[in-house]
Amino acid sequence: MLPQGQPDTDSPNARPKWNPDVLERLREIRRLGTQTRALCRRAILIHERWPLPFAELRQAFRETAPTITAPKRKMDKVHAAANWLAAWDQVQGPAVQEPDYPTSWDMPLATGWRMEAQIPVALDQGPVVAPEPWQPPEVGRWLGLLNAHVNGEPEVREGMDNAHFYQLAGEQYARNFRLEELMRQNGGQQAYLQIPKEDRIVLLTVRELALRQWWRSQLTEEQRRQQERLRRQLTRL
Repeated sequence: MLPQGQPDTDSPNARPKWNPDVLERLREIRRLGTQTRALCRRAILIHERWPLPFAELRQAFRETAPTITAPKRKMDKVHAAANWLAAWDQVQGPAVQEPDYPTSWDMPLATGWRMEAQIPVALDQGPVVAPEPWQPPEVGRWLGLLNAHVNGEPEVREGMDNAHFYQLAGEQYARNFRLEELMRQNGGQQAYLQIPKEDRIVLLTVRELALRQWWRSQLTEEQRRQQERLRRQLTRL
């Protein structure tokens, strides 16, 4: 998960010189060691500045999830914060939302697929508002959710599924960023901010995976048929 680099030598007798960007990454990795010794946690943090490959980011989440202490208490705080942000976005309205970050919307009725960077992405791949009775998953389900196919499609290739996970995780980095900004504007004493950032991002991702899984279970049979028709059409475009 750590960045790779090759020493730059001008001649056989020259001392190795590292690419400045690689050297900066190594310094950042070492600095993050003062926050956490676990490389998987450092990988999640450094991904904000230097994106990891799809599969390696997912593996970092898988390794970090079982190490989260007080998991239920932290998930409850993260769930409450995500619900608050969804309500905030609904009150603010689309005209005043920050365009660079994902927004929340009610469960869409339309299903199907779209193309993004040559990767088919399900049209339900957007943050959805959790209905009031819905609760985040129990700790025992977390690893299963991180390992499961993101779109609930077992036939999707592993590389494509990792790309879908990468997109979903990216939405949670942005969601966490917005929560940090809004909370710090209001004193920055909220319990959410006391949770380590890498824990927050993993928990937001697990919550989103569970919410999408629940949403898929609510599709009507007609919506499922429509989704299948649209997916078949995609292969002919």
